[in-house]
Amino acid sequence: MWSFATVRTLAIRELEPLASVIDKLVLARAHGVEQWLRPAFVELCLRPAKLGREEAARLQARPDDVVLVFTIREEIKEGRVPRDDEAVVLARVDSWLTG
Repeated sequence: MWSFATVRTLAIRELEPLASVIDKLVLARAHGVEQWLRPAFVELCLRPAKLGREEAARLQARPDDVVLVFTIREEIKEGRVPRDDEAVVLARVDSWLTG
């Protein structure tokens, strides 16, 4: 008999090094890959490049995700959240996701 949990675990493990941060966020939302969700948000918030038009379009199924990224990036830009403190950004992401 097939063990779909094992297939899922294998797929997640094999996709992780190949998937872009946007891929991970989209797949995490679509398939409940919780271990990708928070790190993807943190990476998008901290990376030097802004969220591109195509990336934002891919996230439009979840407009709140786009708002989260833009909000935290704006807080970093304004100096309300430290640019180099991943723990603070993670706390903001957690607060947004649970609030």
